[in-house]
Amino acid sequence: MKSKIKYIVLSILLLTAVLLSACSKAEDTEINTVTISDYSNAENTEFNDEIGSITGYYMRSHTDYIIFEHSYTSLRPESHIETYYEPVMIHFAEGKEGDVPMDSLKTGDKIEVDIGLIAASYPGQARIYGLRLVEEGDVSNIADQALLELEDCGIHAVIGEKTEQPLVTRHSGYFVRTETECFLLPAEKYGMLSGIDLLKIHPALDVESAGIDVSGVSLDGFKTGDRIWVDVMLVQELYPPIAPIYGAALIEEGEVSDIDQSVISKLGELGYTVV
Repeated sequence: MKSKIKYIVLSILLLTAVLLSACSKAEDTEINTVTISDYSNAENTEFNDEIGSITGYYMRSHTDYIIFEHSYTSLRPESHIETYYEPVMIHFAEGKEGDVPMDSLKTGDKIEVDIGLIAASYPGQARIYGLRLVEEGDVSNIADQALLELEDCGIHAVIGEKTEQPLVTRHSGYFVRTETECFLLPAEKYGMLSGIDLLKIHPALDVESAGIDVSGVSLDGFKTGDRIWVDVMLVQELYPPIAPIYGAALIEEGEVSDIDQSVISKLGELGYTVV
């Protein structure tokens, strides 16, 4: 058993070295120290999983449930505490459930789970045997770098509560302001905006379908060249396509010079002047 444990721990360390190592909000994030739970592994788990408790931030995507920025006490004899910043895809082991239903959580909530060994994949994958809500939160609790890493894999954070309506998901891109309209140059490789080179954006007016308060959503604070997040539900297939946005946040500031001249020329051909 000791050799198996050592192999798994080394695998996790190797995975960590090549995944998310320096999230932009790591310095500002409080990570709870955790200890290995007192379980009888052979009697309570499938495949003799070793179980520990980790605390991190929950993220809902289209099909996945993911934890970020967690601490884990290793199974070495000295109980060395390891801190990881990689995402882990979680699902309940058969017959297990949490103190709160997973469907009741929203992106950014802080949770604690009893978790088995983490598979060396990206994102990591693991069964969980219990789940508790520590503190409610929102998407701002999750580091931009982590979201960008997942976006490169086609995984986008779902914003707001789980509903039967179309999902509102977070997407990155470069902001362009003209004299009359605002545009996004999507940066993602996969997802609903991946085939769009120029997207006209404006704050959503009808909020009933998404169940999200957009009263504070504004594009006034951004300037051309800024890299930003936008929360999008649907895209209208016009040219250029148009999307109401349900949230917007700055990733990093930029300048007009950061925008390719061909984009500025294309907007000029459409009758827009970049400012």
